[in-house]
Amino acid sequence: MITTLRHFTPLPLEVQHHRIDVNEVQKAIHGANPDLLVELGEFGTLMMDEVLARSDALETKALSCLGWATTLLAFLLWGTEGWAPKAGKSAAAVLIFCAIAALAAAWFSFDALRVRKWTWASQRDWFQVKLFSNANALRAYHLLSLLEHHETRSVVNNAKARSLQRAELALLVAAALILIAFVLRWPI
Repeated sequence: MITTLRHFTPLPLEVQHHRIDVNEVQKAIHGANPDLLVELGEFGTLMMDEVLARSDALETKALSCLGWATTLLAFLLWGTEGWAPKAGKSAAAVLIFCAIAALAAAWFSFDALRVRKWTWASQRDWFQVKLFSNANALRAYHLLSLLEHHETRSVVNNAKARSLQRAELALLVAAALILIAFVLRWPI
């Protein structure tokens, strides 16, 4: 049992995911020591908690990014009416590019938030009646199910992270462009 996580370091948003061959794992745990299966199950639970926490963090960040992007779009549409017409053609062009970048940030944020397909543990995974006579085989089946769900959720998280990175970049570009538009507004 792990009593401390001091040996673990925080993972980046997008994890280099090294997929493991489920068939290889299935062969390795077939007939394995029950204590090994319990240990693998406990660690598998920790890994699922981690992947779910990463999912939550990605979606929270994507929602925040979407809020910033739509706020910037609202400002560009309604908040610049007092100074944008006086800004000149160069500042107006910069504002158009800023709106495009903010729209891209909103799109990529939405892409990170959208629901994707992934497998999830079901009652069928939980209750494999044909394995009830062999607790070891049932533990092994649960481990394989846990591994499959972890793998699919990790792939989804990586896709969400890529979209979120693009959204952040687009938002940064939009912020830089609006700053440039403000600078161009004032005559030198």
